[in-house]
Amino acid sequence: MVYITHTPYWVFALFIGLCLFGVLQTLTRGVRPALALLLPVGMLVLSLAGVLQYTSLWLAGLATWMLGVAVSATLLSRLMSPGFVTPAPDGRLLVQGSWVPLLVILGIFLTRYTLGVAHAMHAPMLEQWPVQMAVAGVLGAWSGYFALRGRVCWQVSRSSRLSSRLA
Repeated sequence: MVYITHTPYWVFALFIGLCLFGVLQTLTRGVRPALALLLPVGMLVLSLAGVLQYTSLWLAGLATWMLGVAVSATLLSRLMSPGFVTPAPDGRLLVQGSWVPLLVILGIFLTRYTLGVAHAMHAPMLEQWPVQMAVAGVLGAWSGYFALRGRVCWQVSRSSRLSSRLA
């Protein structure tokens, strides 16, 4: 409990903002292709920043993070509905609402928050190489969802632009 009271106010503001953004993802909506990529890119950056912040062996941490992204995205590609994003007639993307983005956003946030608390406590386990690689892998696994989502949005947007040029 004491660590929550010592948490800076901006962390709570970030948490609320991410929750609101995650709840927005539950609504089916038409968005510009560039805006559809904003969430995946932002979450990948937030996740990668955690790897760089909490691993002392950056190259190994980065490789582990990338492995986590690749494995997670590959597994999720078999589960994610390919039609969750479709081209809209006005050039936008029609993105189906889902609670999954909110859950993954919260997963990344809570992982980073837990790491921040452990870092503030000077937890010796954060200095151990296996723990650092596990952190990188977990953050990568969370990010695999957004990497896949971004790739699908990019592909649909690109194919939509190509087909409109050919028409």
